[in-house]
Amino acid sequence: MANKTIEHSFRKISFDTSNVISFTSDDEELLAAYLKLHDAAIEQTELAKKIMRTADPVRKQTEEVRTKLDEVKEIISAASKLTDIISSAVINQKEALLTELSTHSEKVNEKIREYHTHLEDLYAQIHTLEEMINTFEEREEDLTLHDEFQDIQSKHYNNYENNSIDIVSFDDEENRFRDYLSFREKHHTSIISFADETINRYKLLSAETTAQYDLWAELFKRILLLQQLIEPISALTGPCFN
Repeated sequence: MANKTIEHSFRKISFDTSNVISFTSDDEELLAAYLKLHDAAIEQTELAKKIMRTADPVRKQTEEVRTKLDEVKEIISAASKLTDIISSAVINQKEALLTELSTHSEKVNEKIREYHTHLEDLYAQIHTLEEMINTFEEREEDLTLHDEFQDIQSKHYNNYENNSIDIVSFDDEENRFRDYLSFREKHHTSIISFADETINRYKLLSAETTAQYDLWAELFKRILLLQQLIEPISALTGPCFN
């Protein structure tokens, strides 16, 4: 027997071949199918690395945008408190307070416009990350190459006496490949979990954003009502969400 070694980018492949029988077409077909499994494995590994390189900064970006949402919450809360003060103020104070509220409302709209730009930038990154995860999971679920390999392997084994590849050493080689593949898949699982959690954090941020936008829309209706009840001193711009 002679040992055949192939330095694949995923891992080293090693098995024995006959010194007497030259490589047959069945041997070539088996090895080609086996190499395709390795090619697919390295593609998944590279994609997993890319997902991690994307998810890590996106998670940081999500936390930065959350900080900006806190600023939006603060300025809306201040508007709500000022609105409450106007509602209970004596008549001669209402006009001055309404002027202050008008100016504050413009600041709220400007803060929301600024925040929404950051949110849209984040969404673009999240969308890219989701597409990569979907591609990764679709590949994981696609067993076409594995099925093709098993069919070719069965045909090869049924004719092993006329082929050069030693089936016992090739079985050992395949087991080593499966073990290493399993090890890599566990690492990939942790990466996908990290990426999924990153997306979930964005979804929570998005839900909280919607709640704040709804709160501001309702509060602005109240501000407009106050304006109608008190002598208008300046026109108010409607709530801005984009």
